[in-house]
Amino acid sequence: MAKALKALLGIAVAVFTVSASPAVFAATLLGPGTYTIGPLDTHGNIYFAKNAFTTDRPMDLSLRLEASTNPSTIPTHPFIHVAVFEKGGGGLLYHENIKFDGDISVDLPTVLANLPASPEGTSYALKVLAFLGVHGGDISGTFTLSAVPIPPALLLFGSALVGFGVFSRRRREPAPA
Repeated sequence: MAKALKALLGIAVAVFTVSASPAVFAATLLGPGTYTIGPLDTHGNIYFAKNAFTTDRPMDLSLRLEASTNPSTIPTHPFIHVAVFEKGGGGLLYHENIKFDGDISVDLPTVLANLPASPEGTSYALKVLAFLGVHGGDISGTFTLSAVPIPPALLLFGSALVGFGVFSRRRREPAPA
């Protein structure tokens, strides 16, 4: 049984790796908000979801996942694997394996802080792969994008530069005769 389980996990990881190709699916421009992970594809006991999104401003990414396994007398070692890729050759930015027994509710408050973005948009892929045991189970989740605020120090620095510019211009103007 252990060999069969290892083979199944090996196939799941191979499927996950192949489907992580950045050019596989189109991305949608998303602003701050909470979005459902999915839709979920099921391959036997393996659940797989992928979301592609584009941001045109820096964002923080957080996740909430809930999973449950159907009762089994066979120890099955369920797990959830989460990965975030930057599309277009940026590579893997984040990954985590979560092992559990029974039911689980996981909050990953800041998976990635300050996702970089360009004005024309930067695309990312969020992938969730779950093995929920021999008899399957249920998994659902959401991801949240929140805008990264401009630090107050940056605003103060900008206003200081403007003030110095105005002050130096006044010094250069000749005094009226």
